[in-house]
Amino acid sequence: MITISIDSMRLLRPDIALINVDTITAGIHSETNEALEQREARGTWLVTRDDGEWEIAALRAHSPIGELREKPGTDR
Repeated sequence: MITISIDSMRLLRPDIALINVDTITAGIHSETNEALEQREARGTWLVTRDDGEWEIAALRAHSPIGELREKPGTDR
């Protein structure tokens, strides 16, 4: 499960924008049926508009809030 909230949006051009998001992930492990730890993180999306539809062209995710990782991009 993921909950995404838009924190801010900056229009760079009429068809390009940067969106800062806050996320919360949690849920049930599909194999063990155990509850997963809730984790909060932040990210930035570069979105483009094509034929009136907005699409994510690129994104950057930041480490979960409160977690320091020795090897960024790896999980626990």
